Amino acid sequence: MLFLNLTAIGWTSICLFLVLALLGLWVSYSFLNKNGLFLFSMLAVMLTFLLPSADFFGYVIPMSAVLMPLVYFSMLVVYEKYGKQEAKKLFIYILCEICTFVVSIFFVMAYIDAVSSGSALTWETLGSSISQLIAFIVVVFLSNFLVEKFPIKKEHKYLRRSILGTIASAIDLLIVIMVGGIGVLTFVEMLIIYSISLILVAGISFAVCYLRKFLNREPVSKLGDDSKDANEQTLESDENNSTEDQENIEIEVQKGDEEN
Repeated sequence: MLFLNLTAIGWTSICLFLVLALLGLWVSYSFLNKNGLFLFSMLAVMLTFLLPSADFFGYVIPMSAVLMPLVYFSMLVVYEKYGKQEAKKLFIYILCEICTFVVSIFFVMAYIDAVSSGSALTWETLGSSISQLIAFIVVVFLSNFLVEKFPIKKEHKYLRRSILGTIASAIDLLIVIMVGGIGVLTFVEMLIIYSISLILVAGISFAVCYLRKFLNREPVSKLGDDSKDANEQTLESDENNSTEDQENIEIEVQKGDEEN
């Protein structure tokens, strides 16, 4: 995620990447369920390191502003639907992935310095990656604290998810931009970039939490429920038939006794 020193692409690409990311999230979650959320999260984190930033009227917007809200949303869904242990497993996978990128970037820059006797190994090239690692750890632990203290109840579930996702993404951006931009951007530039990115992540968080109800319709589970209901109806019908047969037998016995 070298957004501070890579050539930025047009700001309209943010819309394109957002649409593709939402489509990828829907496909992976609907067809692969939990594994789909794991796969999407890993790919999204990878793309935050590989994709260039977006140029928004002269200000550099990191691509993590588009993808990380979806990653935190995926972790929240895993926590709610599959339990704390599965969410912890996803956290470890993503943490290992980010650490791998940070170490790889460090060695690549160190090799460039050794070969060309240049100054590639600087905070400008490593700051954004290291700050993303710090941001991810801080956000996950803080989000876990908030979820434990203020559980997402059935009432206003959409609003609670959206607020939690916005808070997580806002803290992530704050650390990435303010820490990663030290010595690279001025304080005013960092504030403007953060403000623009904050509006973006808030919109994405509310949008993806609203679209949550359209994800994973679970046709298999519904089929299973229908089969279960059908079996229950069959058992109930059999019980009624057996009761009626028993009543008929009792009536015949009584008639036989009266005739005798």
